[in-house]
Amino acid sequence: MKRKTNRYAFITRLGIFVILSFGFLMGARVISATYSIEGALTYEGHGIGEPPGYKGKIFKKTFHVSVDDSKWTVKMIDLENTNFSYFLSTYDGTNIIYLDRLSLGASNFLHNKLPTGVTNMFQSCTVESAPVPRAITSVANAYPWLAFASGCYLRSVVDGKVWDMYPLSVRNGFFFGRRQIPCRFTLSAVPPYLPTWLECKWTNIMTMSRDGKISGQDLPPVFGGSFVTSELKSYDFTNVDGLSFPTKFEVKEYRPMPDATNANDFRCTLIVKGAVTSISATSQIWSNELPNETLAVYDYRLYTNAPVSCYQTSNGIIPLLDDPRLASAKQDAWQRVRATENAAVQRRDRAIHAKPGLVRILLGVIATTPILLLYRYNKINKQKDDKL
Repeated sequence: MKRKTNRYAFITRLGIFVILSFGFLMGARVISATYSIEGALTYEGHGIGEPPGYKGKIFKKTFHVSVDDSKWTVKMIDLENTNFSYFLSTYDGTNIIYLDRLSLGASNFLHNKLPTGVTNMFQSCTVESAPVPRAITSVANAYPWLAFASGCYLRSVVDGKVWDMYPLSVRNGFFFGRRQIPCRFTLSAVPPYLPTWLECKWTNIMTMSRDGKISGQDLPPVFGGSFVTSELKSYDFTNVDGLSFPTKFEVKEYRPMPDATNANDFRCTLIVKGAVTSISATSQIWSNELPNETLAVYDYRLYTNAPVSCYQTSNGIIPLLDDPRLASAKQDAWQRVRATENAAVQRRDRAIHAKPGLVRILLGVIATTPILLLYRYNKINKQKDDKL
């Protein structure tokens, strides 16, 4: 009887071991989900001031999304822009690196147009610490990420807020920032847990001034304090090696009219439609694909109350935050900001000093006008007398 009991105990322990092992393997499978997806999309942007029904230009692109656990790569190829070979966004689990690779023809053209005395031209890249890529105009890099690589990030969201794809920045400014916005979504129940639907909202309109200060503006009252700014819908999911992927997706973005008087006073400003052409669940090797050449790096990792820093790297590696080069680059960035501020003050002072002189000139013109008119009047009368 004891031997029989021991046999049952052994079988029970063996069963528990098998179950735990299976669970571990499945968990490892989920954690180490690796795959790549290729496809094509159309990008159709619109301005708020356009009349309803306006037919905007549609940009056609292909994309390649590669995912290895929480790391991902999104490569975009513009089918109509021959100046760039591709646009690349890569995430190493902490940092996102953006690299716009010039085509050979464009690179040679720019080299031939270098100013006198300039002998070299550097490719540039941008780096920031964020789990969500920023939308870069019509490059459209953020939308394939949202459809095919966002599962790991969205599963970590617990407070109903996500990083907005659109950064706070100013044209030709030194500062940059990201914010979080309310978001609702539904994820697939099957790894890699990609969104089937997602909706982001704005609760205000935030802007950044040239000095990096952020200010908020209330939405028009008719929207009740929140406005749906973007929506994703994914369709036709298919199973590949135990992983589930959509084969089609659509993203729409909306912006409120500044003078909205009812809830329908908004415009659809973007329509992105994508379709998958191939899916592979084979192992992916992650790489940021930075070339082993001198690169100008624009570092946004230091943007908190600090201007964007710029430095060079030549080994294809982005330096760590404690690298001495970053401290020096940060100091140089502040010097550029101060130089710009000083130049603005000097221009203002010149304008102020120029005003008295301008006033004197105007007063002189006003004072001499009656004399000139009188001279003209006498000349005309004299001509009449001569004719008589």
